[in-house]
Amino acid sequence: MTTPIDEEPPPSPSTLLALPADISLHVLAYLSLNDLYHLRLVCKRINGFFEAHEETIYHQAAIYHRFVKPQTSLEDAAQAAGEEWLSGARDWKELCRRWATLERNWDGHGFVREGGFRPSEDTVINFVVDEEQNTAISLSRKGGLVVRALEDGRLLWALSNQYVGTTRCDLSNGFLVFMAKHSGLEIWRRGADANSNALRRRGQIVTTPVIAPSPAAIRDFQVQAGVLAPVARESDRGHFVPHAYIDTAHDIGTIRLFRVTYPLLAYIGFGNPNDVTVVDVTSGDVVWRVSVGSGPMRGMSPLFQFPPAHDRIAMDIDLTREHLCICMYTVVAVYRLPKHCTGESEKPTAASAETDENPPEVLVLGDIDTPAARQTTAHLLMLSAADLIEPADTTSSRLRSLPSAQICTRSYLLADLALSPALYALVSPRMASTSSPRPPSGCCTSHGTLRESRAACFSLTSRSICS
Repeated sequence: MTTPIDEEPPPSPSTLLALPADISLHVLAYLSLNDLYHLRLVCKRINGFFEAHEETIYHQAAIYHRFVKPQTSLEDAAQAAGEEWLSGARDWKELCRRWATLERNWDGHGFVREGGFRPSEDTVINFVVDEEQNTAISLSRKGGLVVRALEDGRLLWALSNQYVGTTRCDLSNGFLVFMAKHSGLEIWRRGADANSNALRRRGQIVTTPVIAPSPAAIRDFQVQAGVLAPVARESDRGHFVPHAYIDTAHDIGTIRLFRVTYPLLAYIGFGNPNDVTVVDVTSGDVVWRVSVGSGPMRGMSPLFQFPPAHDRIAMDIDLTREHLCICMYTVVAVYRLPKHCTGESEKPTAASAETDENPPEVLVLGDIDTPAARQTTAHLLMLSAADLIEPADTTSSRLRSLPSAQICTRSYLLADLALSPALYALVSPRMASTSSPRPPSGCCTSHGTLRESRAACFSLTSRSICS
C-alpha cells in the first residue's frame, strides 16, 4: 500500500524549460494555436520563454496550421495570399491571429461588425463596393451617385441627381459604368488609377480620357460634371474622372441591360433587343456583336426549338473574361467570346466586330416544353391524382387543403417528377396490373399511361412536397 509520501509528484510545467531551447521549440511545433494560448497562461517562466522565442514559435504554428509552406518568409506569406487583409502583418503572431480569425468567421464562431449608411434624403436602390479603396458607390431613388468611405460613411465624391438618373451602376477594375440620361453609357475611371498610368492593355498603357477622333471620346458635359462634383480634398480616394462615352442613340437607342467585367462591357438596347454588343472598356471600341439565337445549338435535344425572334426577351445578361450569358424567359444562352476579345496580343479589326456570317456555337439551357405547356401538365397531374388516390388518403386531403397559389408554385417540380424516366422506373411495380406497356425511353406516350404514371408519381412524392 502506498502513502501520499511515496507517490511521485506530478511533473511541473517548467519541466519543458529544463530541456535545451531547440528541443523545447521542436516540441511546441506540434501544438495548435489554441494549445499555445493556454500553455502560455500556465506560469510566468513559460510566458517569458514565449516572449523570447515568439517569432519562431508562431512561424512553426503557421506551418502546423498550413497557413504557409515551410521556408516561407513573412513578406512572401503576406504577398502570396493576394489579399489586403494580410497586408501590414508585423510578425508571425499577427499573421496567425488574422488567419485564425478568418477561419473562425468561416466556421460561424466569429463576430460580425454590422453597420450601414443612412441616406439623408432618399432610399438607396443600388450599390457596388470598391474593395480596393474600401468605398461604397450607391444610387438613390431620386437620382444621384454617391461614393462614401466604408469605415465611417463620410462623403468622398458625388454626382448630382440632375446628372445621374439611372437605377443601376457597375464597377470592374476601377472602371465605373452607368446609363447616361442621354442614350448611351458613361464610363468613368478611378482617379488614382488614371493618374498612375500603370494599367496596360494589349501592350499599351491605358490612358484616360479617350479623346477624339475616337467615337467613344468623352463629352463636354462629362467634363463639366467632373469639375462640379463635390470631393473630399484630403486625398483622391473615391474620386472618379470621365473616361469614355458609348453613344447608342443612332443604332440601338436607350440601353436596357449592361454588364462590365474588365476589360469588356456588354449591353443590349431597346432598339434591337436580340443583339448583344461587346465593347473594350479601355478604348470604347466595339469588338464583337452577336445575335441571340443564331448559330448551331449545343446542350439540348434536336427536338428543341429556340423561341421566335419576337419572344427572345432578355431578362438579364452576365459577362466573364471568356463567356457571355443571356438569360431569357424560357432559355439561357451561353456564348464563348472570340479570341480577339479575350486575348492580350491580338487587336480586333472592324470586320471582326461585326456579326459574323457564320454565327458562333451557343450552349442552350432550357426546356423542350414551354412554361405554359408545363403548367398545363402540372394541372393534369393534380387532376389525375385526385381521381386515382383514395379519398381517405391523408396525402390527398392535404393536397386539397393547399392554397391554389401554393400549388402553382410547385407545378414545375411536379411536372418534372411526373415525366422523369427514373421515377417512372420506381412506380412501374405499382402500374404492373395495368395492361398499358411501358413507354420507350421513359416517356409516356398514350394518354391513359400518361395519366396513370403521373398519378403514381404524385402519390410517391406528394408527402414530401406538401410538407
